[in-house]
Amino acid sequence: MLLPPMRRLLFPLVVLVAFPAAAQDEALATEVGSTNAAYYSFLRTGEVPIEVFVLGEVSDPGVYAVGLGTDLDHLLALAGGVAYGAQEERLVQDVTVRLYDNAGGNRVLSYEQSLDRLLAGTPPLPPLDHGDVVVVDVQAQQSWFTFSNTLSVLTALASLILVVERITSN
Repeated sequence: MLLPPMRRLLFPLVVLVAFPAAAQDEALATEVGSTNAAYYSFLRTGEVPIEVFVLGEVSDPGVYAVGLGTDLDHLLALAGGVAYGAQEERLVQDVTVRLYDNAGGNRVLSYEQSLDRLLAGTPPLPPLDHGDVVVVDVQAQQSWFTFSNTLSVLTALASLILVVERITSN
């Protein structure tokens, strides 16, 4: 059992240690939650770092610290690739990648290409620089040529052929 003078010393000590630690954890969680910005670092020792913003329909949007000379397709792979969302059978999705350079404090569109052509490497990929912004945009379009629509057309066509055959056989 603690003696009364020890209890008096123990309580202020617990208060001095516990409350600042609890306040620090709360402030840290609030700071992260309020910004919703993620920072990713993919640097090797000795690389010249650049920061590039990746926005839009990617799995992990945020600020990426990568080495100078990182390709655009490699950056998209680091961002987790394209996030297509809920894929439905009837949707054809067109993915466009845009690169905005930071030229004199203004954002200027310097590259725009479909993802298919970007991954094919034609035309050559632009170099990334500090402060560039990469935006991935997914456009979903309704497609008529689906399995269920094709099956419906074939069923209707077969029914029509059977009706015509029955009428002509009598």
